[in-house]
Amino acid sequence: NHPTLTLDGQQIIGRGDFGAGQLTLVSHAGSAIGVYGDGSVLNIETDSGGFLTEGTLNVGPGATLNLSGGPFLSLDANGYLVKGSYRVGGTLVIPGLSATAFDSAVGLTFEGDNPRIQNENGDTIQIRNNLPAGALTVANGTYTCATDAGHTFTNQGYLRAAAGGTLAITGGHFGNFDAATHTLSGGSYESAGTFKFDGADLQNLAAGT
Repeated sequence: NHPTLTLDGQQIIGRGDFGAGQLTLVSHAGSAIGVYGDGSVLNIETDSGGFLTEGTLNVGPGATLNLSGGPFLSLDANGYLVKGSYRVGGTLVIPGLSATAFDSAVGLTFEGDNPRIQNENGDTIQIRNNLPAGALTVANGTYTCATDAGHTFTNQGYLRAAAGGTLAITGGHFGNFDAATHTLSGGSYESAGTFKFDGADLQNLAAGT
């Protein structure tokens, strides 16, 4: 077991380096860690104790939040993102993510012109499944989920494009849309902005969608 450094209701806004050594760093619900300003970088490095967030991580447009060192404990054993909430306008680096795609069961908001989530190797990782507990929002700007034959995007939770926001699913592999019947099924959707996907010819909504 590792001693624990806990953030409980506090907020950290900064840039530079934050090291937790052999501690387990825990950010509880109600706490927030954020980095803002184009070109600003906040590095949070832990050792084997790792880092768990149940609070909010905020990465402003053009900024970078780099988590490194120990394991990111908000991922479960399957590599699914299951704890915390995230607002990403710049680059969020999460160690331990698959090199291809991840599943999300959390609140995940994108903003700005180039939001991205990467692993420690610099791979930009796409969302594969928005799980039933997941809420994926584009607050402003554009977030593109690129799909291909090996990567289908499926929504089981909540998708929202806010006014001024565009959620684009490209590549033609959107698991909720049946092109033969022109039917969208599964999950829930709200669009005050733009929600688009390749081959869109939506004529029917399945019951409960």
